[in-house]
Amino acid sequence: MKNVLIVCGLIMALTAAALAGTVTLDMNGFANLAGGQVTGPGLEKAIPLPAKEGLVKLGGLQAGGTYQVDFFHNAGEGSSDFTFTMNAEGTGVAEVAKGGGKYDMLDGFTAGQATLKLKTFPITYNANRGQTGVYFIQGLVEAYKLEAGKGAQPLTAIPGCYSVDNLCNTGGGNEDFAFTVDDTGKVSGIESIYVVNKDEERKRNADEYAEFKDSAINPRTAKVHFRIEASGNVNFHGTHKVGEVTGAAPVYEFVMPLTVGSGGLNLWSFGAWEVTGGDTVLFDGKPATGTKGENDYHFYPVLRYDLEKKAFYFETLHGPDTTVIGEAKGAYDGGDTPLSVKVTATIVPEPKAEEKAEEPAQ
Repeated sequence: MKNVLIVCGLIMALTAAALAGTVTLDMNGFANLAGGQVTGPGLEKAIPLPAKEGLVKLGGLQAGGTYQVDFFHNAGEGSSDFTFTMNAEGTGVAEVAKGGGKYDMLDGFTAGQATLKLKTFPITYNANRGQTGVYFIQGLVEAYKLEAGKGAQPLTAIPGCYSVDNLCNTGGGNEDFAFTVDDTGKVSGIESIYVVNKDEERKRNADEYAEFKDSAINPRTAKVHFRIEASGNVNFHGTHKVGEVTGAAPVYEFVMPLTVGSGGLNLWSFGAWEVTGGDTVLFDGKPATGTKGENDYHFYPVLRYDLEKKAFYFETLHGPDTTVIGEAKGAYDGGDTPLSVKVTATIVPEPKAEEKAEEPAQ
């Protein structure tokens, strides 16, 4: 009897092994920079989907088993995650579910295939070259790999949603937004939420942050004129690309393009400082006046875009305005020499339609 059980167990093991199949996942040009994994029945551990891997072999898949493909750059409804089910013979895939419940994720799938080729599309981020600060797009753009002024960025995306994280400022996330790529390659903005503080969350409409047309994403950008009036020479850098600096120190003037959210200047000549005046508000809507720091005064007013009026404005203590002011006093870094500064930021009016037509092509 014991020998019979051993033989039966061996037959079952051989049968299971014979029905265990392998599927190849073809990324089809998608860099998958955030990585991912595949989980399901019969797998002792998740099969990793490494970043920048063109073809991934998924072995040990059981006949009739359903497996979850999980991309780490997004999650939930409208994401890139999907499931596939093996056929009864374990030789190929019988059916595939929609990604995030919405999108066809595969290019030319037919039942029985042992290779799943992802559907990919060329998209362009920053097609208008409006974003001159460093940014990160989960799954598509590596953090800190793009220099300011990089310009238009061609990317290869799979259907699903993506988060844009602007790394050039400290606005608590109010400068970040999300978009989706559907299964025809069309991009569009989606509503997302950012955390103001532990007690408050706010919704944001991506259309305020960028224009979406076909496969192009154009960050909304305002030209802003900055004027720094200081008690002595100061050093500073911008969250975005600073234009030609004019004026005689300690007065400095220049134009810098800003995208929607908190952005502006880091005056790093400061040691200890306190905001003593002006009408700037912080990313959470609270007055900047009275805030203090031990190093580097950040003048980061909140830039917004009114979708109805089609116009940029700053959030200020007295409401929307095209000009915002910040005043700070303290001492130079590394000593007790007094330092005071007044920064004025003014949105440069956009040229009229006829004036734009006369501008030379870039």
